[in-house]
Amino acid sequence: ICNASLAADPVPSLLAAEAVLVIGKREETRKILLEILHVATQISQSQNKLLLYLHDTTTRKRFDTLVDFVNDHLTQLCHLCNMAMITVHVDGIEDKITSLVENSTFFGLQVCIVATNAANIVSQYTSQLDYALNKARLDVEIKKWLILANQTKQKIEELREKSIDAKEQLNESIEDYCLCLKQLYDKDIFVYKQSKSI
Repeated sequence: ICNASLAADPVPSLLAAEAVLVIGKREETRKILLEILHVATQISQSQNKLLLYLHDTTTRKRFDTLVDFVNDHLTQLCHLCNMAMITVHVDGIEDKITSLVENSTFFGLQVCIVATNAANIVSQYTSQLDYALNKARLDVEIKKWLILANQTKQKIEELREKSIDAKEQLNESIEDYCLCLKQLYDKDIFVYKQSKSI
C-alpha cells in the first residue's frame, strides 16, 4: 500500500506544477498585454506635453527630452508587442497589435518631427535675441527681433495644428485593442481619450 501511494504521488504533484506554470504564464501574458496598453497610452499622451511645450519659446531642452521620451516608449512598445505575438494565441489580437504599433509609430514620428522643428525654431529665436541685446544699435535690432518673434509665433501655431492630425488613428487603435482585451478577459477596459480641441 505504501509503495502504491508513493508511486501515485509524483503524478498529481507534476500536474500541480504544470498548473502553476500555466497560471504563471497567464499572469505574465496579462502583464505584457496591459503594459502594451499603458505604453501606447503614454505615446498618445505625449501630445499633451508637446502642446504645453509649444507655449514656451525660452528653451529647446524640453523638446529634446520629449523626442527621447517618445523614441524610448516606441522601442518599449515594439519589444512588448513582439513578446505578445509569441506568447498570446487569440484570434484577431495579432491584427490589433500590428495596427497599434503602426499607428503609435506614425503618431510618435509626427510628435518628434514637430518637437524637433520647434526646438530648431526656439534655438534660432533665442540666439537672435542674444545677438540683438549685444548690439550697439539696440533699437534697430529689437525691431528685427520683434519681427522674428512674430514669425516664430506663427510657425509654432502651424506646428500645433500638424500635431493634432495623426492622433485619431492612434486613439482608434487603442480602442480596438481595448475591445480585444475585453473579449479576452471579459472585463471592460477604459482609456481616457483626449479631445481634439486641446
